[in-house]
Amino acid sequence: MLVKSFRFFRACLILLSLCFAILPGRANAVSNQLLLLLPDNFTLPDPRVSAWLDAASEEGVQITIMQDSQFEQAGTTLQQYQGLILPDQVHTNADDPLVTAIQNYALGGGQVMLVYDFGALTSTGFYPVPQSRFSSMAGVSYVLYDSLRGNMIGLGPVTGMGSTLRALQIPPGKSMTWTTSGSTTPATVNSAAVSVSASPTQALYLPASPSNPGGLSNYNHSAYFNYKTENGLASNISLDLGHLAKGAMVKAGKYTATSTNKSAKNPKGATTNAMTAAATTTDVLEGISGYVYGFLTYPSYVTQGTYSGTTLLTSPNFGLVAGYNPYGSGGVLFVNMPLGYLEGQTDGMPLHGFLHYFTTNILSMPHLSLEPRAQAGMVLNWHFCAEEMIQPAQYLKSIGVWNNGPFSIVVTAGPDDASIGDGLGINLSNNTQAQQMMQYLMSKGDNIGSHGGWDHDYWGANASETNQSTFQQYLSLNHQSVQSVTGKPDIEWAGPEGNTPTWAVTWLESNGYSGYYFTGHTGMAQTRAYRNGALLNPGIWAFPVMPFGKYATFEEFQEFGVSTTDVTNWYESLMDFVVSNRTTRLIYMHPLGASWYPGVLSTIFNYANGLISSGQYKWYTMDQLTQFDRKRLLVTWSATDTGSSWTFSAAQPMSLQDVTWLLPKNKYQAPVVTGGSATVVTTDPNNWLVIAGAGTTLTFTSAKM
Repeated sequence: MLVKSFRFFRACLILLSLCFAILPGRANAVSNQLLLLLPDNFTLPDPRVSAWLDAASEEGVQITIMQDSQFEQAGTTLQQYQGLILPDQVHTNADDPLVTAIQNYALGGGQVMLVYDFGALTSTGFYPVPQSRFSSMAGVSYVLYDSLRGNMIGLGPVTGMGSTLRALQIPPGKSMTWTTSGSTTPATVNSAAVSVSASPTQALYLPASPSNPGGLSNYNHSAYFNYKTENGLASNISLDLGHLAKGAMVKAGKYTATSTNKSAKNPKGATTNAMTAAATTTDVLEGISGYVYGFLTYPSYVTQGTYSGTTLLTSPNFGLVAGYNPYGSGGVLFVNMPLGYLEGQTDGMPLHGFLHYFTTNILSMPHLSLEPRAQAGMVLNWHFCAEEMIQPAQYLKSIGVWNNGPFSIVVTAGPDDASIGDGLGINLSNNTQAQQMMQYLMSKGDNIGSHGGWDHDYWGANASETNQSTFQQYLSLNHQSVQSVTGKPDIEWAGPEGNTPTWAVTWLESNGYSGYYFTGHTGMAQTRAYRNGALLNPGIWAFPVMPFGKYATFEEFQEFGVSTTDVTNWYESLMDFVVSNRTTRLIYMHPLGASWYPGVLSTIFNYANGLISSGQYKWYTMDQLTQFDRKRLLVTWSATDTGSSWTFSAAQPMSLQDVTWLLPKNKYQAPVVTGGSATVVTTDPNNWLVIAGAGTTLTFTSAKM
């Protein structure tokens, strides 16, 4: 109830600030804001809208809500806003005057992010004939209900050049080389759960109609992710095809994905760290993939016609998935995927990635870093699952692995493992050797938390959304055992086999946990995880696991024959990615599997130490990042255009210490601190960094380029 009240209060504040913003004489009041367009009389709060607001907050940019009638009446004052977002799901109907007003905004120089089913229907609830009224802005024909009917929305893999995927914040390992790029149809169309056979003349479609314009009403993307994995194989998986349709392959446009290696420039001319790093490597076509599942599938409207813009993502079967199209004096980032919907269904990477791309590569907006001092790094989460992990952990101690870190260690503390009574568990409360290992790890600065669940495999195989009354006791037992041995709060968690029921996260939140390993939202930095279309637990942060294609652990690398060269290169490229983007990710290991690869461990820790010594990288624990990000959520800030320069103001009720702004050098000159305490870092090749010191308020200015 408190969370709902807070969201309602926040929505009221947003609307109130908007009313003041559009008054005469206030043209510069919200110049660091994006606009999110909603229908008149839209009821807030709504999780489909808060998904955008929360993602923007985590990406370090700000969004103002505007309703249709205000937008149509605002005229040239709209140019004070950095850009316009036309979201999916919540604004499927649009009348012709609104369409014209949006077109005029872009023609006059505005930058627009047009997402999926926005305005797919007329004001009277019908599909326009013969195509979307936004097709000219998008640069391709789409929403082709008049000609394609039930075959209008395809469901299939999404591909892009590796450098472009990195620019979209899709890390190495979250995509795989696309080996069937020359074929109109892969031999199998891989759903996120299983491979669904399709003939060369058939494809999968989401049925759509005026009552379901985006085809999403009966489609549950998260149903393909059951958060349970074992040895790289998904368990208990079934795919309900009742809401899908197999149909003949339709005629779709063919578009060539653009490589950002050719020129490390974005459509507006700004160079990005990710592009610069990618420019030194060979660029290949890749498909977005997921841990265990391989190539993932996404809905997209079939597109037709020649595209003159910059192609970012494509569908092998259905055409253009994303691209940037110049339009008049402005431009349109067309994203043919339901970003807000996917965020709500535990796949927030596309929303975050495109929001980052729009605000960084196209708009060159200032960002508030999600990391303290904008310091790149990773969380290395070690899973102690059963008694068999203790001796390998001793071996890792002997070769110096634990001298690195700090790490996030999680322990399944019960006496059993696969079944009650098997005696294969760590039995932490009665295992002197295990207790000594935990004390040693704490002496190295590591956090010790819970891996479930009391009995690892038993929890992984049996805990579900329907048996909280049976399995909650195992959370309590594990929690008590860890705390009694460590003498410290047990505040980090990982679900055995990735099995994370929603009730378990609610229990964690209510018992003081700050962060947890999660197999949803893979590929992302830490996030407040949406599930089942809502933010159920805003007080705890999820740390999505980072996979290397279908695998993530040394046990899986060995079982499925992944070469040590590929494994080493992936770990190093992932470190390069987080450094070049000043971001964070989580990887995980087991002491047992890691003990088989001492050479790889030595190489990757040496590589990390080189980055650490130059100040580019660090190892984080989940709690370190969570505590900072909780503080960061309380920061209020604004950037006001004063004519020749920008004035930034910020406040935090307790302290701004280590809160950091990144100002793109292609738009801003070196900042000057005018009030409060801060350090300006000038050595980053792409951004000025303003790192706040002690104090609750800060002001600084930056002249325009």
